[in-house]
Amino acid sequence: MTTVAMCMHVALDYRGSRTTRKMADEWAALQALVSGGFGKRTKSSFVAPSDTDTAKLASKPLPQQATHKAVQQRKSTIPHDAHHDADADDDDGDEEDDDDLRPPNARRNKPIPPASTSISTSATAAATTTTTLPPSKPARHDDDDDGMVGPPIALAEQHDDGPSDNASNSDDDNADADFKSGILPISNHIQLLDHTKTVSALTIDASGSRLLTGGHDDDVKFWDFQGMDATFRPFRTIEPFEGNPIRDLQFNQSGSEFLIASSVHFPRLYDRDGVIIQEYAKGDPYIRDPKHTKGHVASLTCCRWHPLDRKTFMTASLDSTIRIWDVENKKSQIKVINIKSERGGRTAITSACYSNDGKMIASSAQEGVIRIWSSGGPFLRPTHTILSAHMANAEITSTVFSLDSQRLLTRASDDTVKLWDLRNTSKALALARDLPCSFGEANAIFSPTESVVLAGTSVRKGEGQHGKLVVLDGNTLRPLKEVSVNESSVVKILWHPKINQVVLGTGSGAVFVYYDERVSVRGALSCASKGVRKNRAPDVITNANIEAVIHNPNAVLKEEVHRKTKRRLERIRKDPIASRKPDMPLSGPGRGGKLGHTIQAGMLQSLIKDTTRSEDPREAILRHAEAAKKHPYWVDRAYQETQPDPVFAEAVYEDDTEEQWEANKKRRQ
Repeated sequence: MTTVAMCMHVALDYRGSRTTRKMADEWAALQALVSGGFGKRTKSSFVAPSDTDTAKLASKPLPQQATHKAVQQRKSTIPHDAHHDADADDDDGDEEDDDDLRPPNARRNKPIPPASTSISTSATAAATTTTTLPPSKPARHDDDDDGMVGPPIALAEQHDDGPSDNASNSDDDNADADFKSGILPISNHIQLLDHTKTVSALTIDASGSRLLTGGHDDDVKFWDFQGMDATFRPFRTIEPFEGNPIRDLQFNQSGSEFLIASSVHFPRLYDRDGVIIQEYAKGDPYIRDPKHTKGHVASLTCCRWHPLDRKTFMTASLDSTIRIWDVENKKSQIKVINIKSERGGRTAITSACYSNDGKMIASSAQEGVIRIWSSGGPFLRPTHTILSAHMANAEITSTVFSLDSQRLLTRASDDTVKLWDLRNTSKALALARDLPCSFGEANAIFSPTESVVLAGTSVRKGEGQHGKLVVLDGNTLRPLKEVSVNESSVVKILWHPKINQVVLGTGSGAVFVYYDERVSVRGALSCASKGVRKNRAPDVITNANIEAVIHNPNAVLKEEVHRKTKRRLERIRKDPIASRKPDMPLSGPGRGGKLGHTIQAGMLQSLIKDTTRSEDPREAILRHAEAAKKHPYWVDRAYQETQPDPVFAEAVYEDDTEEQWEANKKRRQ
């Protein structure tokens, strides 16, 4: 007795006769379906693949191909006789054996034994039908294929079910392939001219459609690649901190918000359209311990988002601290990294950055020291310290982690770019010299694949040189190529991995966007191919001479009378207010509150000598004393009736005060 029959026998004896009859009927129905061909792969259900599908299958194997390969391997291990038997069993010409879709007992060419004497006649007939099937080949050991029921999915239908993951991410795959090909996107460029001073900050959102630029002219400009035409003008300009240059900008991971750091003591958070969301607190400069203040007390130098936590960002400042903030809490920071110099005093923090995994923070000081901190804290001492990473008192303007967070790229005002291995910080892995750096915002960056490093050069005054974009080897920092940009310095560099374009900010205020039509997508390509947009007619036409017309639908038809312009102007000329007629000079006596005068009177007025300073004011007053006594007007008329005889005070308030002072002097003596 087989295992299946034994299990059924035990189950039927336990359930009873009623349950036995029901289960037997169900099993008989299943046997009838299998014997009728249900679950077999017929020739009519197979759709032959087209030439396009065949080419795609050659590049990437499908699950059916992998299954067919496994079947061929299993057949190679079966003896020749077994192969012959299997071919005899396969009566429908497909790849699979017919026995794979039958119950286990039928594959062994044995009838299903009766579980009990209560099995119905229909079940017995079904079992007899099952035993008449051709003999099968030896049973397989993999039970996964036995569970397939129903016709298989056609190859063409399976390919057209929907776009695969690779199809949806075709742009990203193409971009990665372009990076690996070694093509730098610097064959063409567009120039954005709207800043008037050095462009010191650049950022692009995650999709690569919007570019923000900030400069020493205190402005932040918004550039939309999809909406710009050949004039290359920004669609919005804001001045976040009046009179303070922009030091750093950065979009968050989603591109919905961005941070601004300037020479003021506090950062600001804006949405992607330039509307302020949050302004964070600034600290109290009279508190000596920087950990007890709620914010920075000196100018900011940079701002960075946490690569994994969308609610966290950090800022560095000249007050010798790095502060970690929560986006929702504007009143105070959540953590403070207090950095001290080798002598124990304060040192300006010129740059800071997160590692790509968010576990480390790199900071650089004005004294030329690099410190690596664990982002989780406690911030008592750094995990790595690189003393004399650059020359003493050389400002380190940029620090960037590699993708694996094992290497660190730094740039300083000593005209060098260095590459460090954090597993051994005793000596730099590579060094590049003769890269002039005159700006505190100048940076050096890795390419998206870290095969090359990009750095810009500053132009010294009076040397007549051009600012250059220098391409260095990603491992040895050996110069590979130099691209002359313009007559000013190349300050800020940004390489966006999705659109594969390089953006440069220069000292003259110009922004260059480099691209290559072979490897770049969207971005500058979207607006470089557009023409200049024609000026549209204004939506609202205003003219003071256009008279309003009232439309009355029930009015009697009347011919329109065109009024002549000459008569209308003559009527306006008569109205001094409508014609804005200036005041005419008065001749003769004055009128309307204005004194009349003549030209002769005006000339003589300047010739008459002014004797006011030589007059005696007392005599001028007493000149009217006799007339005032005879004809009193203000006070004397009332007192003549009530008090004809004047009564004078014996002493006044001033006299009493003088007498009191004299008495006090005598007492002191």
